[in-house]
Amino acid sequence: MDALIGIYKGGETNFIYPDAASKLDAPQRQDSTAPTVLHLPPHTMHSVANTGSARSGALHVYLGDLPATHRQLWDLQSNQAEPFDNDRYLAGAQPIEQS
Repeated sequence: MDALIGIYKGGETNFIYPDAASKLDAPQRQDSTAPTVLHLPPHTMHSVANTGSARSGALHVYLGDLPATHRQLWDLQSNQAEPFDNDRYLAGAQPIEQS
């Protein structure tokens, strides 16, 4: 489904992964700072990070029934898709290295 991301404070980085059915390829990095609105088309595979030192604020609006939509989480260690589980999703949140 389409998604809109309204960044109202600070910034965030989206990593957009190419549509690869069997494995994740290297992502395209998209840095955005407030104020901005991003559009993610249906079937976009992405991850979101705050790569700055200050807190960011963004509103993610999904234009459909997100809980009823089939989604997957990718295990970055095995590079395999797994069924989406919100607890595992939240447990996977971690700081990313600054470059």
